[in-house]
Amino acid sequence: MKENIRFALKSYLAGCLGCLGALSVIAVLALVIGLIFGSQIMSLIPAIYQTSPQTNIQMPNESGNNEPDNIINNDIGSELSMDVYLTEGNDPNGKRLTTFSSDQTKDIYCWVKPPQGITLEFIIMITLPNGSQSQYGPKFVSNPSGEPVNCGQFNEANPPLGEYQLDVIPSMDKDPAATLTFTITE
Repeated sequence: MKENIRFALKSYLAGCLGCLGALSVIAVLALVIGLIFGSQIMSLIPAIYQTSPQTNIQMPNESGNNEPDNIINNDIGSELSMDVYLTEGNDPNGKRLTTFSSDQTKDIYCWVKPPQGITLEFIIMITLPNGSQSQYGPKFVSNPSGEPVNCGQFNEANPPLGEYQLDVIPSMDKDPAATLTFTITE
């Protein structure tokens, strides 16, 4: 009887250690695969997410119907009343600038005043004097209050002199809702 209990205990412990060994091998393999193929795997995640079906659940609004209160239709994005401007200093009510020197760039801030009553995602595209275009900052989100959104400091060391253009593009549209042309002088 004593031998049977000892045998059962050994078998139980051997099974536990076998499972622990198998789990550690799986963990090591996952770590190695993650280190070798991590960037490829991470780039696939958004692609998989974008191909999955989207479900839009609408809750009734204050008027009792299912029409959204503060969503802008795709066909009126270019008709939005938005304003993009630059100020000297971190004050949305400061003096608006369209020309400044390269020495002043560390004190220049970009602001976008969105329409009131809606939440809006947008990006800003900047066109450099040489004609190249890139995104200025991340994707920005406004709040329904209509307060200006601080889009960051125009802190460029030795920027190219010349004429620049900022285009505010709502995420649901490809056409700019606001444009600002400004000049950096010597």
